[in-house]
Amino acid sequence: MKRTAFLLLAVMLILSGCLKKEPPFMGCADGAFIGEGSGYRKHLKVRLTLEGGYITAVDVIEHYEKGAEHYEKPIERIPAAIIRDQSVDVDAVSGATLTSKGIMEAARAALEQAEQQ
Repeated sequence: MKRTAFLLLAVMLILSGCLKKEPPFMGCADGAFIGEGSGYRKHLKVRLTLEGGYITAVDVIEHYEKGAEHYEKPIERIPAAIIRDQSVDVDAVSGATLTSKGIMEAARAALEQAEQQ
């Protein structure tokens, strides 16, 4: 009995991995959307691109962050993490938390625009 239950559970787990998952942003319009956020300095703009319900690009297009050690890493890493995780809530870069959060805030604002269209 235990063996049958175990085999049934194993088959169900294997099959559930084969199911096609719906894109995370299926209800959003395709296109490029601009969002604004506040980093260490006040103004930061991000262009977020959606295609087929997936985030395909995130670009920081404007910022006033000063000091490369504070903004270079998050401007590089946060957009890549957003695309990888398909989420605007990713881990901040240590030592550049405000810039990281500003990029996520701007990406969230861009995503909200896509949801409204």
